[in-house]
Amino acid sequence: MSTLNQKKEYIKAFLKKDNIDISSKQSALFQQFIDEPQIDEAYNTIILAQKTMADSWKERSLIDDIQSKQIQLPNATVGKPYTYQFDLAK
Repeated sequence: MSTLNQKKEYIKAFLKKDNIDISSKQSALFQQFIDEPQIDEAYNTIILAQKTMADSWKERSLIDDIQSKQIQLPNATVGKPYTYQFDLAK
């Protein structure tokens, strides 16, 4: 999914949010920590959840943009606007 350096920086930033700093003398311990299978699995789960949420928001935002647009189509009746409601759920 991502490079080892991205994973390392992400986990450091994640821990920093809880005021947990990794000192330089703990770098080997931190490397062992991020190499553990359960930490790797948790990281991948978080990244996947973030991607899912972002993709879901983009989709909903696009649907809202489409539904809020007014599309004017020529009509055979002069002076009477043609309207049509798009139903994307179908």
